[in-house]
Amino acid sequence: MEQVDASIERYLAMLDTADRQESEFAEVRTNRLAERLKALRRQMRDLKAMEQAVQSVPDR
Repeated sequence: MEQVDASIERYLAMLDTADRQESEFAEVRTNRLAERLKALRRQMRDLKAMEQAVQSVPDR
């Protein structure tokens, strides 16, 4: 989860940088980064759900 969280932070910083650039390349890059960020957030939700499932089992 720490690695996913770090990746999310890295992609957010990259998106911020890409947003400041004005070019067609920046728009393509922004779209690609947004898709990767969306996938990482989905992965984080899945990991948190797994963590809750493990915590709810008596023997953990």
